Amino acid sequence: MRIADIAEEKAARLLVGRGHKILFKNWTISSVAEIDIVCKKSNVVYCVEVRFRRSYQAGGAIDSLNSRKIKQMKRAALMWSFETGWEGALELGCIGFVGEELELDEVLLPL
Repeated sequence: MRIADIAEEKAARLLVGRGHKILFKNWTISSVAEIDIVCKKSNVVYCVEVRFRRSYQAGGAIDSLNSRKIKQMKRAALMWSFETGWEGALELGCIGFVGEELELDEVLLPL
């Protein structure tokens, strides 16, 4: 299992522990858009990006989230909403891990 897959599983468990229901993992539409985790808490759906870095040398995992990636996340969230017919609240989120031990770097919900 790749470390990115392990990080996504750990993020899903963290979200469930915080009261979220996982709706989808690795939701994709063609090769156009991908969302690591789609989850729901109360009446809000969160499209969550999971980030990983091997060390803090270049900053934390969340620091790797740039404006281009955020635009991609927004587009993917809107596509998910359209494809599923979801008309409720929709937020972006990010969970970051650093190092081989997958130390929790930061959780940003909503983004």
